[in-house]
Amino acid sequence: MGHTPVLRLTLLLVIGIIRCGSALTSTTTTTTPAISTPFSNDDGRTAVIEQLQSERVELLVRLDEIEKERVGLCARLDVINSELQQQVKLTQVRVNTDHNIDDNHNTTTDSLYNLKRLVYPDNKNDRNALIALWNSTGGPQGGWDNDNGWSDQHDSMCGWWGVECVQVSLLDNSSCRPQVHNSFADVCENRVRKLDLDSVNLDGALPRTMCNLSFLAKLLLPRNRNLVGTIPVCLGTDLVQLHHLDLTDTGLTGPFPRILSNTSLSTLQYLRLSSPMYGDGPNCLPSGLEYLSNLREISMDFISGVLPSTTALCQLKKLETLMLYSRIEGPLPSCMGDLTELSWLDLSGNPLDTTFPIDVVFASPHIQNVLLSGCLL
Repeated sequence: MGHTPVLRLTLLLVIGIIRCGSALTSTTTTTTPAISTPFSNDDGRTAVIEQLQSERVELLVRLDEIEKERVGLCARLDVINSELQQQVKLTQVRVNTDHNIDDNHNTTTDSLYNLKRLVYPDNKNDRNALIALWNSTGGPQGGWDNDNGWSDQHDSMCGWWGVECVQVSLLDNSSCRPQVHNSFADVCENRVRKLDLDSVNLDGALPRTMCNLSFLAKLLLPRNRNLVGTIPVCLGTDLVQLHHLDLTDTGLTGPFPRILSNTSLSTLQYLRLSSPMYGDGPNCLPSGLEYLSNLREISMDFISGVLPSTTALCQLKKLETLMLYSRIEGPLPSCMGDLTELSWLDLSGNPLDTTFPIDVVFASPHIQNVLLSGCLL
């Protein structure tokens, strides 16, 4: 019982401490404001942000998938390029072997050219134009004297007799670039650049589809006397890269279309004709000849009479070779002295006037050859 006051005092202290703690807790609870999120009253903006974040994650995942797919495609392309290079090497060995075996092979192009034409496909319009020429000039009837490649038409047209090609990019019609950047290369095709069917015995007419050979630079069809009909007018509008045209000793008739002398054929540099029907009248120069300002060589055998003093020939300032195997009479026009680039003049067989103008002929500082055999001077 002696300890009762102490115990009672202890109890009172404990009770007091408990009451103070309760009061402090109550005070803290009532004075601390409630914590809320910044978007508690955002009218649904939180949902929009969550949706955008979700879409962003999806896009990142998709981009990762695309990157993996791109890496896979590039790896596959590298494998294909490696296999293609290996096949090209094997083909080169075969081409070189064939060239060594056949010493009489008439193809002058190198093995690299042959490889390209084997690798790239033929342009369909060019191939169809050549087939049309074959069909319209006696090819299927066996009339051609040389039809290597033309008769079966299985291989590339670039291997057919008289056909030479250039490889052209489908992207911009420029020269083909086989290896542009690592795995990325041009998509290319073969286009006909030269057609030389000299003395093949073409029998028929030129089809209009010849005008589809838009990359043709040289058209050489001499000594085909059974090649008849007129020259397709479209040759002067569509063959804008043509710079060699040889139609000597054929059965083609005219008049030589004026369309061939318009600006579309400003690239023409070499012109050889031999028919009295090419002029606008009997034995005349082709109409519009003076507009072919880039001509460097002319050969004709159907001009007769006296050349006028203002002949179109005098306007061809770049002319280097002039061959007129004709029946020209009288003196040469003095204006021919203006052809300062002339280096070769062949007037064989012409009954020229006895007062042959030596000063005119030798006015050109580049003159090297003057042929007058058979002239009645």
